[in-house]
Amino acid sequence: MATMFQQYADGLYDSYELADADNETGKYYNDTAMNDWLSFDTRACLFHIMDAIDGVQAAVTQVISRYSTTGSEYRLYRCLKLSWEYTIKDPPEGLTMDSLLSVMVAATDSELMNFIGLVDAYRQSLWNKEFNAEYFAALARGFK
Repeated sequence: MATMFQQYADGLYDSYELADADNETGKYYNDTAMNDWLSFDTRACLFHIMDAIDGVQAAVTQVISRYSTTGSEYRLYRCLKLSWEYTIKDPPEGLTMDSLLSVMVAATDSELMNFIGLVDAYRQSLWNKEFNAEYFAALARGFK
């Protein structure tokens, strides 16, 4: 699934680059339309407004379209969906309590010192904070 996610994420990035180019085109025609308006060329102004709208519409289409001739349909949706599925539904492979304990047993002295130092620093940061005895007692009872 990670490979599919990476493919969609890369495609989404490409879509955003294309959308940015289309948006810049829209901005250009918008500026041109304003210049036409200021020079009282109403017909050219209207044509450039239509071109500006086309540019913005193309930019939006690059990102959210469900129709495409380049295989980019639903890219944003697929990327978000796979991201959700990959990070929430599928925990990283190999991350179990057993694997965590195995890594801890095999850790070097330096790694253990870093780990214990980090845990002690967390403990010290909580030392003078309010302690919810009822919550932690109920939590401990859950392990019976």
